[in-house]
Amino acid sequence: KFSPPLGPLGTKLVDLRRWVYAWIKEPTHVSADTMMPNFALDEDAARKITAFIAALPAGPRGEPVDLTGASVEEGESLFTERGCAGCHAVKSDDHSVAPRVPNLAGIASKVRPEWLDRWISDPKAYNPDAAMPKTELSEKERHAVVAYLLTLKRTEPLPDPPTATGGDAEEG
Repeated sequence: KFSPPLGPLGTKLVDLRRWVYAWIKEPTHVSADTMMPNFALDEDAARKITAFIAALPAGPRGEPVDLTGASVEEGESLFTERGCAGCHAVKSDDHSVAPRVPNLAGIASKVRPEWLDRWISDPKAYNPDAAMPKTELSEKERHAVVAYLLTLKRTEPLPDPPTATGGDAEEG
């Protein structure tokens, strides 16, 4: 199972409709190394599927993470020292160790800080099929890694998602 659970995307993504639309419309525009196939959806189908996924119950969003005092430099060092860089690329023109391992370039533009903190803390709590291991980081270290990852923003904007209209979620 390679895809993430779709329901909790509302708690994960900064801009749910924009990201979902971009992924299903042209996945390689979002990430060149993605395993997501391009289904060559027309605008109407992409709009309906986006509306359907946006309508799924997201569940609780979680408490905001306090990154006050978190060191970006320490986070970058920990990312390398603890082996994260052995699997994950952080530059858009680099490749992660395997197609299933996401390239983290632009992650700060995609996910909410509180989701990223919880994910790093225990990936399998979010997705039992996650391949990422649970890392042994203290809260301070984890916050430093999150602070570092939040510096990795997209340089290229995503397309604007279409406006949803009545019935789209059901048709999607």
